[in-house]
Amino acid sequence: MVGGSVGGEYVRIYTAHYPTDVAGLVLVDSATPDMREPDFALAPVNRMSGSTRHLICMGLPAMTRLGIIRFMASRERRPPPDDFTPEQSDTLAKLEAQPKANETDIQQACAATDEGRIVSRTGGGNPDIDNAVRNAGSLGDRPLVVLTAGRYWAPPGFEKEAAEYHEIQVHLLQVNLARLSTRGRQVIVDAHHGMEESPDSIVAAVRQVVDEVRANNHVADVRPAPKPVK
Repeated sequence: MVGGSVGGEYVRIYTAHYPTDVAGLVLVDSATPDMREPDFALAPVNRMSGSTRHLICMGLPAMTRLGIIRFMASRERRPPPDDFTPEQSDTLAKLEAQPKANETDIQQACAATDEGRIVSRTGGGNPDIDNAVRNAGSLGDRPLVVLTAGRYWAPPGFEKEAAEYHEIQVHLLQVNLARLSTRGRQVIVDAHHGMEESPDSIVAAVRQVVDEVRANNHVADVRPAPKPVK
């Protein structure tokens, strides 16, 4: 199984529930329950207070009908990375301004945070998913590749905050992910806005895991999760 961002948490939970279904994993810049992204990287709804979030959750149907979600999306677009072409920047802006995508994100956040009352500043933003990951245990001796972006993009003025976060992400949290399997390894990729900048690295990691599974006719040995490095 392959999981990127919060999808990395999903595949770990799936593996815990259906261990015989999963022979190997690739985690692509995976979220972890203990990560704490800088404020500028959070979705707009995750930067609000619990009372404000609760009002939004209660008024979401009306806000959708009145076009408020569309307006909020257009006002909260993040600037594109400096190395994006005009065409790439335009595509990114269109994707981030999709009203249905933003509405779905808010619905998910409301469902997981007591209708917005809980403000989660760690993990993937969904307390239910983060707690399930904490209880998922180790990945045994399954082949595992953890792909980590070697750089971290930040808007002007937030470089120091981004660098501090990235240091913890690369050298602690992502390392701990690789330790979930006795056959885990971390691969740092030269990408900074998203692993989609390096699709070849994802393909290579998948092939490595598949080849290793086939070569060993692998059956996972599930053991308790190792204690993470603090």
